[in-house]
Amino acid sequence: MKLTQVADAMSGKIAKRLKKTLGRYTAARSIEQAQCECETALDAVQDLIFIHDADLCIVRANRAYAVRAGKDIRDIIGKPYWRLFPKLDGPLPACRQSLEENQCGEEELHLDSGEEYVSRTYPIYDAEGKYLHSLHVMQDVTEKRRAEGEQRTLSEALHDSESMYRLLTEDTRDVLWKADPHFCMTYISPADEYLRGFKAAEVVGHPAFEMFTDEGAAIVNNIIKKNEVSRQSGTFAGHLTFEVPHRCKDGRVLWGEVVSKPEFNAQGEIVGYHGITREITERKRMEEQLNASLAEKEALVQSLNELSTLDGLTGLYNHRTFYTLIEDELARARRFDRPASLLLLDIDHFKHVNDTYGHQAGDAVLKGLSELLGRQARAIDRVCRYGGEEITIILPEIDLEAATNIAERLRAAVETQTFDINTSKPLRITVSIGVASFPAHADNVQALVAAADAAMYEAKRGGRNRIIRYEPALGHAATSGRAE
Repeated sequence: MKLTQVADAMSGKIAKRLKKTLGRYTAARSIEQAQCECETALDAVQDLIFIHDADLCIVRANRAYAVRAGKDIRDIIGKPYWRLFPKLDGPLPACRQSLEENQCGEEELHLDSGEEYVSRTYPIYDAEGKYLHSLHVMQDVTEKRRAEGEQRTLSEALHDSESMYRLLTEDTRDVLWKADPHFCMTYISPADEYLRGFKAAEVVGHPAFEMFTDEGAAIVNNIIKKNEVSRQSGTFAGHLTFEVPHRCKDGRVLWGEVVSKPEFNAQGEIVGYHGITREITERKRMEEQLNASLAEKEALVQSLNELSTLDGLTGLYNHRTFYTLIEDELARARRFDRPASLLLLDIDHFKHVNDTYGHQAGDAVLKGLSELLGRQARAIDRVCRYGGEEITIILPEIDLEAATNIAERLRAAVETQTFDINTSKPLRITVSIGVASFPAHADNVQALVAAADAAMYEAKRGGRNRIIRYEPALGHAATSGRAE
């Protein structure tokens, strides 16, 4: 921007003086005289003005800038402006942008002192368009902004008053009230007697907390404490809305939605409170019913989910979920190059238990065995009811040798366990267990299950009450003639 353009961009007496000075300058008057007249014009301006070079060092400044910076003019020249006033970590962003984009810049400054300035930057070029200097004009707008803030405050207060008036006149059955700064009631509308049964004389002059149940008084006390913290931190919204149970003269309890607002004096001190209370007992009842209904639905969803994943008799994972779990475990084992093992357990002579003691006894044995295996298993193991009297146990991170030891421990635990089937003497059972491992015996789910099944069948055929590790010579599970 040329000097004449800078002068055009400024208004009033400043522009006239600068234009007059620049006119004399362009009329070929001496440089010293032009500089003197320019400095005189700048010193007559109350705004803070300084000119800096491409290195952001001051080459000219008016008296107002020097006074605000607290420096003599001679101590300012040649210094980076942002180390003088305003003291910053670096040049003003608008100043940088002005230099980079070859255009005027403007920004607002909010100083720690509470002062506010509008800073305008005008780049100056010679006739050939070469950059010479940048002119900064800093206008003090502190009082202007303060006046604007006061006007906003008044407008907001008027808006709050209008909103409160509308709120208070919505429903004549709403309770209007006032209290002193110590929460002692100074006024209450007749609607309170209609709702709670207390006459105004029984309320006015008494603590506001007497209107609430013990639960309600605790709620309000907690809100008051939080409100005080918010007010001290400057985050208080100006009014509070909360729900609290009220006590009635006949012993009933009703819920009220309370809108409360503090009243301040000229010194900003709280001199009282006023507000409105609306009965919401029916709404709270409906909310409770809705919440209960939602809880029932959640319980139903959970129950359906359990039915789809768990066996109804034993509480173990069911056959379908078993295949989901074993698929996931083998995928994880394959991804991290880790082993995994599978135990297939079958109750020996279970048909004899059902035929001799009845199916209820058989169910009791299955439930007892499932509880025993659940207690013996690790948290990451998965115990599933594969079908009938067959139970599978998925063993993550377990190789063949460790799986064999676990199987033997489980077999021995079952052999020593007694099962209550409502007979004179508790029942003892034994189990046969087949052991197979990934990747030692199989690289997919179907092959692993078949290997464990073949090993379990061999344990049956070998005399029962034993464990057998899968060997390739066993082949796959027999398709018929399985022993009990």
